[in-house]
Amino acid sequence: MSQPDISLLSDREREVLRLVAQGLQTGEIARLVGRAPGTIDTQIKSARAKLGGITRRQAGRLLTQAEHSHSLGNQPLGIADQPSIEPMSGRHPEIVQEERAIFLHEPMMVRFDDRKKDHIEGLKAVALIVAITIGLIIILAATPGLIASFKLFAAWIINLYR
Repeated sequence: MSQPDISLLSDREREVLRLVAQGLQTGEIARLVGRAPGTIDTQIKSARAKLGGITRRQAGRLLTQAEHSHSLGNQPLGIADQPSIEPMSGRHPEIVQEERAIFLHEPMMVRFDDRKKDHIEGLKAVALIVAITIGLIIILAATPGLIASFKLFAAWIINLYR
């Protein structure tokens, strides 16, 4: 199996793969470099194709290894743990590589995109409203004088709209 040729990558593809190697997702990369997520996906797909259809993570690692080796004066290295895929398996090599990428030892990174952050903030607001409402109900239930006043106030409001 021949080693992928890093020199085929454009400067933009290299830039994107460096960020992929850092564990960033497409949306994060797009915001960082000021491009649309679709453009980032296209650049990653193009880079993967030039490198032999490896996964995006493998492509990022391969570029990082090659640049590191090049900075040390060595020739670029391929992915050492790249499997040889038997043609008799009947499975497409890209699928096998993607499946294999799931089991590679990499730190698990939990990232929240902006929509999830907004959703969490919304849940916090709802929880605060529920807590305040329950607190008011408890206070009203604990004070008989307030209950009578609340009933009179509610009756007055109802009579206003009759």
